[in-house]
Amino acid sequence: MKKTIILSLTLSATLAFAEGNATKESNITTEANTTNPNKAIMMEGIKHIKILGKALKSEVGKNLKADPTGVKAANFCSERAKDVAKKAMADFPENIKVRRTAIKYRNPNNKPDELDLKVMNQLKESMKIEKTKVKPVVIKADNNTTRVYVPLIVEKACTKCHGDVKTMNPEVVKIIKEKYPEDKAVGFKVGDFRGVAVAEIKEKK
Repeated sequence: MKKTIILSLTLSATLAFAEGNATKESNITTEANTTNPNKAIMMEGIKHIKILGKALKSEVGKNLKADPTGVKAANFCSERAKDVAKKAMADFPENIKVRRTAIKYRNPNNKPDELDLKVMNQLKESMKIEKTKVKPVVIKADNNTTRVYVPLIVEKACTKCHGDVKTMNPEVVKIIKEKYPEDKAVGFKVGDFRGVAVAEIKEKK
């Protein structure tokens, strides 16, 4: 079954967009199309992803500032991040949901589905080929739902809990192992593709 994939070419103020048809084996296209009718959907998705991202990043930043070892941040992510996310999304329209997922995920609740994996693998491959930051993707998930995928890139602060376990704080490693025995989300370096934030937008009835 063919799906239409729309790829933005930049996250700056002057956004351009790309559109192409994809089968199960196809890649994301990069042909610019500034008259894309799905531009509004992409911007709506990015808007709500940013709201959630800002709320979570703010709290993680406060915890890292209070405790540069990463222990407080690790405890926050495992114990309170869900509540912060819920509060941030409380005022979202009923037809919009935002979540995070990754190929190498930590929380089993964030395990990717088949479409998530397909998009992330394409984004990761695109990043290798183009040697640049990967861009958001808009794709029709089904007849009533459109997904906006925004790539997440590893920053220095992320390595406190997602870096090399040999150099991470042993207490942080201990917390992760206790909270997430099947954790896969370590071994990242600054600049690596970490995963995606996904906005799922259902058509209004």
